[in-house]
Amino acid sequence: MKQVTQNQSPNPSIGQHFLINPRILNLIASQVPDNSDVIELGAGLGQLTEKLVKAAKNITAIEIDDRFFDSLDGLIRPFPKLKIHIGDILKFDFGCYPLPWIVGNIPYHITEPLLHKLIKKPIAGCTLLVGDKFAYEATTTDSSSEYFGKLSFLVNTFFTAEIVTFVERSEFNPPPRTRSALIKLIPRPQTDYSDRGLFLSRLLFMTASHSPLIKNALMEGLVKFGTSSLTKNEARKVVTELGIPDAILYTSFEHLKNSDYQILSRLLK
Repeated sequence: MKQVTQNQSPNPSIGQHFLINPRILNLIASQVPDNSDVIELGAGLGQLTEKLVKAAKNITAIEIDDRFFDSLDGLIRPFPKLKIHIGDILKFDFGCYPLPWIVGNIPYHITEPLLHKLIKKPIAGCTLLVGDKFAYEATTTDSSSEYFGKLSFLVNTFFTAEIVTFVERSEFNPPPRTRSALIKLIPRPQTDYSDRGLFLSRLLFMTASHSPLIKNALMEGLVKFGTSSLTKNEARKVVTELGIPDAILYTSFEHLKNSDYQILSRLLK
């Protein structure tokens, strides 16, 4: 295990908590299929990097804190397939590999923006260490659950999700405020979007940045869905029959409340 020097101490204010249990590090690495192209997020001193690089085909380790560069750079000589990138995860081009596996211990506040980035890129899967509340939100499929919200809707639309294990606070240095969970996300195959509800849900997320009203986005999706295209009038009738409240239909997707996402998810199913 790498030793932490004084100038390499983790900075909790930006979400740095080093995982120190070798058993959990090995478990995370074991979730990645052998011979994968791997992108590691938040590499820190490289404790997990050392585990991942042994079975990876290629690996790029990303770390925003340049204090850790020397420690990570020291792994390149024994493992020349390793590349180090010092920079912001959210600004990184995930297209560096054709179908990478994403691994990381990442702060809560960037996890949802990261997922929004990943749904627009082809990836093989994700293994992420996240806060336990995030894990519950990401993996619930029950739209009536107290944990169900926009994040749940996002993950259910684009991935199948599972909690692999929970990780106690004491396994980190310094301990985070809550326990963590290791979650695995596998992108849905394209064939899943032959389901109308999933097709429309995906379209809502992919067009959200343009801020169309829910009603208009759904009508556009229905016109495009399937082999038998609907006319606009037919699509308008189907949207009406879905029974979605006007307060949701005449709002843009990004401005909905969690309770609205629950209703929308349930009715689109």
